[in-house]
Amino acid sequence: MDVENKRNSNKIIFLLISFLVIMTMVTLVLLYFKNEKFNTRANTFLKRIPFLKKESNLNLSQIELEDKKKDIAEHLLSLDNDLAAYKLYTIKTKDEVLYRDIVKIMNSKKPFNTEKIIKKLRELQDMDNSIVTIHNEIIKEVENDIIKEAVRLENMETKLAINEIETRIDNDTNFTKRLNEIIKNMDEGKAVNILYYMDEDKREELYELLDEDLKTYMEKLVFNKETQHSRLVDLAGLYENKPIDVLLNEIGSTENYSIDELAVIYSNLSTIKSAEVLSKTDDEIFIQDLFAAMRKEEQLREVESVVSNINSAIKFISEYNEKIAELVKVYERMEPNKVASIMEEMLKNNTTVTQLTIESESIYEITDSKIVVDVFRNMKEKTRSNVINYMTTNNATKLTQMLATP
Repeated sequence: MDVENKRNSNKIIFLLISFLVIMTMVTLVLLYFKNEKFNTRANTFLKRIPFLKKESNLNLSQIELEDKKKDIAEHLLSLDNDLAAYKLYTIKTKDEVLYRDIVKIMNSKKPFNTEKIIKKLRELQDMDNSIVTIHNEIIKEVENDIIKEAVRLENMETKLAINEIETRIDNDTNFTKRLNEIIKNMDEGKAVNILYYMDEDKREELYELLDEDLKTYMEKLVFNKETQHSRLVDLAGLYENKPIDVLLNEIGSTENYSIDELAVIYSNLSTIKSAEVLSKTDDEIFIQDLFAAMRKEEQLREVESVVSNINSAIKFISEYNEKIAELVKVYERMEPNKVASIMEEMLKNNTTVTQLTIESESIYEITDSKIVVDVFRNMKEKTRSNVINYMTTNNATKLTQMLATP
């Protein structure tokens, strides 16, 4: 019985102690969350416990953060409205969440002052937006000016564009600052032409005004154009020794080359060779376009024009060819033996009958023997056979050799 009573007493004591412990813990928890001073002291105590240290630090940092927000809010409310608005706007641009938290605290403390500060802040924001808008408009206007400048230079004659750019590089600082963007916005082919025909020293000066990538790219394109020009000059040297009929097929039209490429080729052929090819061409528009392209090329390179010389040679050769055609008609109606006799007599004479002289220099001579060859070459095949049958072996051999010469 005594043992049973003792057990009951121990249970009652345990229950009382448990109740007291629970009540104490509940009281401490309530104090921790409701009483700020107790909360601070509790955190200080918990901070000393190693396994709770990390958690207490987190709680403490959060509390410190809230305290700092309150300090900032109170500080802003203590300032002049303009200064407070400026500082609050700075916070807003960096951290929108922090800005909203501070405004809430300010509103809870002094709503009237906060409203005035927010109004000032909005004025600052509107001003900032206006500045951005104005800046964007200025940038757009500059870009439009650059595009207009690029298009204007594109539409100018290449020589005029070169002269203007060279002059403005020396005298227009604003132009040199924009030159990189102007070149970028120009038609690539036009920009390359301008650089290619520009004075070499001026071109190097212009390159230094471009950014590295654009400079490298434009240098490559100009080099390619120089290489292409050299190739065309070499072709002219090869064409100089080819028969006229071959040249008519290859350079007598724009089928194989552009008109600008042909301008380079003809400018580097001899005057008489160019004239011989073009005198056989019936396309007057082609000849006019070719001469225009040649004059343009000569002007850009600042070299003496050969167009007038070629034109004079064409006229001379055309008149000669007309007379040969008339002689062919006459000889076609004559007896073959008489034609053979006349031709044999003319083959003996190799002196000059007439010549084309340009700038005091003879560039094309006509002899009796050349007339014989040209007449014979234009006769009908049957007539040629009949005539040559009446010639001596020596004269027939000589004529055959002359006909075989290009």
